[in-house]
Amino acid sequence: MATASEGAAQSDRPTRYAWYVAFLLLAVNTTSYIDRKMPFILVEPIKRDLALSDTQIGLMTGLAFALFYGVAGIPLASLADRGNRARILTIALAAWGGLTSLGGFAQNFWHLSLARIGVAASESVGTPCAHSLLADYFSSRHRARIIALYTVGPPLGIFLGLSLGGLLNAYINWRVAMILLGLPGILLAVLVHFTLREPPRRSRAGAEQERAPTMTEAVRAYLREPMLIHLWCANVLFATSSSALQVFAPAYIMRTFGLGTAEVGVTYGVLAGLAGMIGATVGGQLGDRAGLRTALIWGAAVVGLSAPVMVGGLFSHSYPLFLGAVFIVSASVYMTSGPMYAAIQRILPSRMHAVGTAVTLLGVNGVAMSIGPVVTGAISDSLGHLNPAESLKWALVIAAAPILWAALHFLLAARLLGRDSRMQGRAATGAG
Repeated sequence: MATASEGAAQSDRPTRYAWYVAFLLLAVNTTSYIDRKMPFILVEPIKRDLALSDTQIGLMTGLAFALFYGVAGIPLASLADRGNRARILTIALAAWGGLTSLGGFAQNFWHLSLARIGVAASESVGTPCAHSLLADYFSSRHRARIIALYTVGPPLGIFLGLSLGGLLNAYINWRVAMILLGLPGILLAVLVHFTLREPPRRSRAGAEQERAPTMTEAVRAYLREPMLIHLWCANVLFATSSSALQVFAPAYIMRTFGLGTAEVGVTYGVLAGLAGMIGATVGGQLGDRAGLRTALIWGAAVVGLSAPVMVGGLFSHSYPLFLGAVFIVSASVYMTSGPMYAAIQRILPSRMHAVGTAVTLLGVNGVAMSIGPVVTGAISDSLGHLNPAESLKWALVIAAAPILWAALHFLLAARLLGRDSRMQGRAATGAG
């Protein structure tokens, strides 16, 4: 067994296996977002085939998915904080891959909604498990970058899901796209089962072992931190807007610029994915090099800028200009992720890391995605006197409103970090 000094040295220099785990979890996150975002490029063919309205699309991709993601996330994360995270992740990964494929056999709104609910519930524990594992494989001074690396998964998954989903729909149909793109999750679950080892939990400085808290204790610890409350509010507000754009942007492009799923999947998917990867990388580097407070301040500035940019892109008649607006919005979505989750892990002890992530994701996926897409779809349907492109444009313009409010909460969270960008105040008594 390693001594304390050996453990400290190891925490300063991540092992090769730790890096393997980081990239394996990146692949898991990428697969999750392929399964989660791929239906967005298929909105128009699914809508035609199953005779759905924009409101039903918003309910299926937003409320139905997000509500069950949020409801299942916290109890499953609490289980991960108390049990074997590698085993839980294996089961969840196989479940969301299989249920994604099952969605390809749907015959109506309810069939597809139930499949997406299953995907949501199983995916809800993926990121809490991954964040908790990464916090035990890497020391605190590496975490913003490591979580930023993990956060590259969503934009990469968006790129692959949109581009491959669009191409498969164009050359075959949306059903085959869903069936085939769910299979990698099942295969990756086998790899996770045989190669991912459950690491020992990191303890607070000076503590030999942490007691596993109950779910209620972990949630209360989160809610006692004003800075985390500001981050939670910022994410809810921003995700309300960004989720509406993510769900309806492909349909808006098809209606406004007359492109098919293949062209939209490749162009929009590549740009949104590249923007997210750049935003996550920049945010992670800022968090570890300049400090979490500085990273959040810069993130707030970019988030605030994305509101007028989003509106300007929607009023543009140029597809390249619209894509430029999407680039800025997508980059800002991921720029704050690494510093934000690193702050959560620094404040909360290791036995609360999964629940801390789940509570944050409850706001992003359980609340924001329940509101943004379905309200945007309902507004679009209520403007039925306009043509479909115009009604959706005005619905997305309205959806941009909460972004500026979100930027204010990011600034307030940064302010609470104080002058010490490395968070060595009372919050530093959390995980280390």
